[in-house]
Amino acid sequence: MKAAWAWWVAFWSEEEPPVVLAVLRILVGLVILQDVGSMLWTQDVAWLFVDDTHGGLVAPGKGPFWLAWLGGATWGNVVGLLATTCLFAALLTVGLGGRLVPLVLIQLLMAVFDLHPGTGGGHDRVMTNLCWLLVLGPSTATFSVDAWRRTGRWHDPTPVLALARRLGVFQLVLMYTVTGFAKQGSAWFAMERFTAVYRALLNPSWARWDLAGVLGHPVAFAATQLGTVGSWWWEALWPVLLVHLLLRHPPLAHTRLGRLNARWDLRWPFVVLGVVTHGVLFALMNLGPFSAITLSLYVTLLRPDDRVVRWLQGAAHTQDGGPPPAQEAAAGT
Repeated sequence: MKAAWAWWVAFWSEEEPPVVLAVLRILVGLVILQDVGSMLWTQDVAWLFVDDTHGGLVAPGKGPFWLAWLGGATWGNVVGLLATTCLFAALLTVGLGGRLVPLVLIQLLMAVFDLHPGTGGGHDRVMTNLCWLLVLGPSTATFSVDAWRRTGRWHDPTPVLALARRLGVFQLVLMYTVTGFAKQGSAWFAMERFTAVYRALLNPSWARWDLAGVLGHPVAFAATQLGTVGSWWWEALWPVLLVHLLLRHPPLAHTRLGRLNARWDLRWPFVVLGVVTHGVLFALMNLGPFSAITLSLYVTLLRPDDRVVRWLQGAAHTQDGGPPPAQEAAAGT
């Protein structure tokens, strides 16, 4: 038991380069900025969050308690709330304000979502969850204005806790696993010929295009059946990926099963299927920022030894005019 507890503490106390967390911060900021900014750009959408006594669609009294102190969900207050949310999303993107910015952004997003929950979806909670991860981790450690103010360079290679990134991986696994096993309707199984994806693509609430004529073709219908079966199993098997990742970590990596597990890297099949799935969803269905914010979370699957992470670190050092990473490490900085 003591050995297991020591491993648990050591696992969450490990440090790694801050690059992946910084990329996650930038992606989350951009997605929130685009999503909330579009509400401001299309002023008709903003009316969805205005109190019905002021010509909107929101029931009186909805929203956070502090909004009532300001006069309720009036047009001016709603626009101010959306604009402030965009401001903090921009600050998050450029990395100014440390942990305080994502913490405030959580409150602003919850206020927006609480005004009219019917306008959003599960992606709203993904946004707030990711902001909380950025509170836990020093996401402005590098690729940020904070790093420039602190060190005079945009990139600071000082390691940070791997806690936030690893919690992001767990969030990804949990999200897909629960979603997969929640799909228990008969349309997901043979009793209704695996028609779940077919029906979803024809749902007028989500469909981006009228695909009735296309999907009626036998080949297209068979493709939707394959998509139904494949997506169910892909989501349900995410716990396998979690076990695979844990087996690549010491001391499990030094066991016989760990050495056997090291022969493959199961991250990429899951990532490729995810990119294809969300690409199709984005092209054929209007699901708001669902695909964008979910794919942002995929960067947490990157490890410090991955080629793309090493390339980002090397490019950042070159851009800042600093010494190569190996020299900087040798200098103890």
